[in-house]
Amino acid sequence: MLRTAAHTLPGAVGLLQPRGGYQKGGAQSAVIKNCLQYISTHLREDLRLEELAHECGLCSRSLSLKFKAEVGCGIPEYIHRDNPHGV
Repeated sequence: MLRTAAHTLPGAVGLLQPRGGYQKGGAQSAVIKNCLQYISTHLREDLRLEELAHECGLCSRSLSLKFKAEVGCGIPEYIHRDNPHGV
């Protein structure tokens, strides 16, 4: 789950790689690859955006903007997309 100050979203299983077709302008940066790996490794835990950003070496806002630009959706949507019920 991704826990932000406002809400918690259930995690999803099987998000080891980003979805095809979302990358704008080429391969993903090392920061976003690290972020995606961290998400896939910690899906069953309560993830806080601040914790994820710290792991990636960015502030929450910068990570959110960079993630959306490179993956094509926000972090909560990415986590929630394949498993909307958090199973």
